[in-house]
Amino acid sequence: MQKSTITLDGVDYPVRTLDIRNIHTWEDDCYHNVTVADTSLNIALSECQKRTEADAIDEKIFFYFTPRQLARYTDEELIEVLEVCL
Repeated sequence: MQKSTITLDGVDYPVRTLDIRNIHTWEDDCYHNVTVADTSLNIALSECQKRTEADAIDEKIFFYFTPRQLARYTDEELIEVLEVCL
């Protein structure tokens, strides 16, 4: 769907917005726009000294993929991975 970034401590981390309502048990409209990121953001959040900011960002992320997956996979491929993991 949509590619964007989240900035933490001056570093931009890639994120994607996906519609995962076609995954069984995730059909609710609240799953129309879920944000996924790569694990480098997760690592940065765990090391961030600003806990309130880090927690607020982490709460917005539905799932963390490897950097390779997030950069190279299509939305459909990411959703297929989510189907297996969820």
